[in-house]
Order: sequence, then structure tokens, then C-alpha cells
Amino acid sequence: MVWATLVIAASANAVNLTDGLDGLAAGSSTFCFACLAIIGYWQYRHEGIYHVENALDLALAAVALAGACLGFLWWNAARPRSSWATRDPCRSGRDWPPCA
Repeated sequence: MVWATLVIAASANAVNLTDGLDGLAAGSSTFCFACLAIIGYWQYRHEGIYHVENALDLALAAVALAGACLGFLWWNAARPRSSWATRDPCRSGRDWPPCA
């Protein structure tokens, strides 16, 4: 029991240190959940071989988690601060030398 608690605490701390709010954990989790969804669907289609009764339920849960991670990545993506199409390049001479 103590070992399981230490493993869970260490894993959570490792994810927090690695992620840094840039979506690293969500990006890799999306890929993993998508793979789990494919595996679950494959087991559902071949129930006679794998003998997993609730494989489709597990696949749907993995799809829901992958969708939640994708939603997190979509809404927390960095927005561009400026682009040449949306601002006047001559407004500041240091940005565009011909306007200096």
C-alpha cells in the first residue's frame, strides 16, 4: 500500500514538472487514449479471441478522454500576438526597415 502511494505521488509530480502548462501531458495523453480506443474497439470486434466483455465501453471511455485532452489543447493554444496581415508595418520603424 505504501509503495502504491509513493508511485502515484511520484507519477503525479513527474507530470506536473514535465507539463509546465504547454500541453505536453495532454498531447501525449491524447495519443495514448486514441491507441487505447483502437485496442478496445479491436477487442470488441474479436470478442471470441480476447474474451473482454466490456471492451466497447472501455473504448468509448478512452475516446471521451482523448476528446477532453484535444479540447484542452484547442482552447489553451497560444494565440498569435501579431502578424503582418493584421497590423500596419509602418507604425513602428524598428519592425520594418523600409519604414524607418
